[in-house]
Amino acid sequence: MLNIEKYKEEILELAKKELNYAVTKTGKIVSCFDNDCDKCMFHKQNISNKCDVAKIIWNLQEYKEKITLTRFEYDLLEAFPNHNKFNYFKPLKSMKLRGYFKSIKDENMTIKEIMNNCEVVQDD
Repeated sequence: MLNIEKYKEEILELAKKELNYAVTKTGKIVSCFDNDCDKCMFHKQNISNKCDVAKIIWNLQEYKEKITLTRFEYDLLEAFPNHNKFNYFKPLKSMKLRGYFKSIKDENMTIKEIMNNCEVVQDD
């Protein structure tokens, strides 16, 4: 499923009001008019600084479910080189088997991809 398909209803609702849309860095669809550019994921995403180009690219990308990490899990991932894949690190795989990193479904993602696509929640 593409992002445009996932967020179709929210985007259409804003379009009916003749409002352009933005996507906050936390993944929420909001009115572009009501959003600070620095809080939009399309801001400065390409060389020409045209958010419309970044928006088209985002629309056509596969939707990725947000990864939820505890503060402990996030801090732990920061200690590993971010260009390597999650499954490259035996200690992380072992912790996943023990119940940590439950929301990481694709262990072939790099640490950087995980951290760029996560939401940090309080530890239990």
